[in-house]
Amino acid sequence: MKGLKRTGLCFFVMMLLITAGGCGLFRTGISLEEYISYEYEGVNEYAALTASVDTERIVSDYGEKIEDGKAQAFSELVSGLKVTVSKSEKLCNGDVVTISVDYDEELCKGAGIRFKNSDVKVTIEGLAEGELLDLFADISVQVTGTAPMATAFVENNSANDFIRKLTFTLDKETGFMPGDTLTVSCDVSQDMAREQGYVVLNTSKEYDTSGIPSYVGNGEELRVDDLKPVIEEAQNTVVSETEGSQRRMLYRVTGNTNFLFQYNKEWVDSIALHDMQLFTCIDTTRLTDETVPYNMLLIVFKAYVTNADHGSDGYFCFAYNNLVRNGDGSVTVRHDNPQLRYLCDDNYEELMAKVSETMLPIYEQKAVNIAKFIE
Repeated sequence: MKGLKRTGLCFFVMMLLITAGGCGLFRTGISLEEYISYEYEGVNEYAALTASVDTERIVSDYGEKIEDGKAQAFSELVSGLKVTVSKSEKLCNGDVVTISVDYDEELCKGAGIRFKNSDVKVTIEGLAEGELLDLFADISVQVTGTAPMATAFVENNSANDFIRKLTFTLDKETGFMPGDTLTVSCDVSQDMAREQGYVVLNTSKEYDTSGIPSYVGNGEELRVDDLKPVIEEAQNTVVSETEGSQRRMLYRVTGNTNFLFQYNKEWVDSIALHDMQLFTCIDTTRLTDETVPYNMLLIVFKAYVTNADHGSDGYFCFAYNNLVRNGDGSVTVRHDNPQLRYLCDDNYEELMAKVSETMLPIYEQKAVNIAKFIE
């Protein structure tokens, strides 16, 4: 019996040791308040508080004390700690702020630990009085040119001497499109503002670029209303150029000199829209002056040109450059001197080859669905 009692006593002592070692962190708990840090700054009524929990120090202090097989749960538990603050902005002297650390109870069980003292109460005090200052009240963003080649700059119209001496910078000065957001940032610090008796709530502001003009970049976006006047003008030009006495259109289309000796009485039997293509620039470094357009629209008509008993199919390719989408959604197409904007040939492929010879290899071709432009 004595031997049995000793054995039972030894077993009991071993269980106590295991319990003390393996479950100690669950019984005693880890006090989270020791790992919570915070700071607040600003002036009375407009101060802000930030808080965090030092997860690296928790791991350093307790990582080696976690039982075998529970390290993964402990790692997930600590990395998932979340800090919440009952009030973080527009703080006044006397405000009481509660900082809490939220955690996963199930992971605590899996890690074999217990957290305690997870809340800290902070009384705001010592805030100086100051004047609230809106840095951007008289700051504007001006845009010149056409996107994406437009340029933007900050205009400081503030009457406040402190603001006028500050530096405002844009995150992007070119390469933006309508609807993009431009962010203006100021180099002022809270300490600098407080020295002048001010409190600054925001040191950056976003500006919307909606409404600025932009070059058309996608042929599928072109609408009937955008191009109807240009298409009609180009079509009328083919007719008037053929019927006018100054042109010998059959000769120009076919290259056959025999048509030069016929009586000049030519007309267009039929004409129809044949093709449209939009070319957009892919190497904007070449756009150093207006001689290289950002985009180019080609409108091709197929017409049957007749003179007495002779006739021929002809293809007429009109070129228009720098189509611009305005802020109201309309498209501006410069289409003066249409009689100088076309080339013609009786072979479509050869005609387009002629056109390609005049275009630099810096353009990307984008199709235009002409079905919607044909009545």
